[in-house]
Amino acid sequence: MFTGCDMVKRVASTDHLLKETNFYINGEKKRSELLTNLSFQKTNTTLAGYPLGLHLYNLARPNRDSIFEAWLKKNPKRKQRLISKLSEKQLNKLKTSALGFNNWLKKIGEAPALLDSVKIKKTKKNLERYYFSNGWFDRTIDYDVEVLSKKQAKVNYKITTGEAYVLDSISSRIDSPVIDSLYKELNTDSYLKKGTPFNTSNFEKERSRLTNAFRNSGVYHFSQDYIRFENDTIGTQKKVNVSVQIQNRIIRNEDSITRVPFEIYRIKDVNIYTDASFENRSKSVQDSISYENYKLYSF
Repeated sequence: MFTGCDMVKRVASTDHLLKETNFYINGEKKRSELLTNLSFQKTNTTLAGYPLGLHLYNLARPNRDSIFEAWLKKNPKRKQRLISKLSEKQLNKLKTSALGFNNWLKKIGEAPALLDSVKIKKTKKNLERYYFSNGWFDRTIDYDVEVLSKKQAKVNYKITTGEAYVLDSISSRIDSPVIDSLYKELNTDSYLKKGTPFNTSNFEKERSRLTNAFRNSGVYHFSQDYIRFENDTIGTQKKVNVSVQIQNRIIRNEDSITRVPFEIYRIKDVNIYTDASFENRSKSVQDSISYENYKLYSF
């Protein structure tokens, strides 16, 4: 009882200390670091089950400055008696020392983790996004707040996932012949495979993989923005039909935008400066020679 009262020592009568956060997935209580990280509101940290940081914080006195002054003024002769024994300078140091220790307790301690309705709703939204992005499109997230005592409470999140969606057909619609040809060569290493669970991170990985592969194949102007994925789930019985779409290159002029097919760029010349240095940066080339398709220059 003493420990319980001490935990809520700095909790206002209108607030509640968050004692527990529980997650129930399809009716079964689950504990995992992933679920904890998805929560915007954390309980106070514990050491072997004991909230040491919270207790250290509670040891600090609120309004320590005014309390010290009130203590001095409580007895009209106290301040003068202390000044005569210690000097006014030492009395001020005593006050500074008391305030410093109080602030140190607050600094190394941990303020009470109060129940926050805004953070609860943000956590609910975060859970909805997480389960949706991992293929549980029909998920439902709910929560309830259970008051444990006058100043303590816990939050229970109830997650019903439904059946996860999986990838079915993977098709493509690519405008540039060069990109279409490269895509067919690279498709065996795709992160998107029929029968695997829907996961948005795999789409990001696939976008990055294709972009790097196209650029390393000489498609100089290609960027990730050209790759789009269209996902169809209508009437598919928990399956996702994916269409990989890549449009032609965009060229912006002063007053218009045109689209042209991508092209593969190749190295035209290799120039070698044999005595390049900072001292030669402003000099003109004095000599040159060609050798096996290389051009060598000298200052």
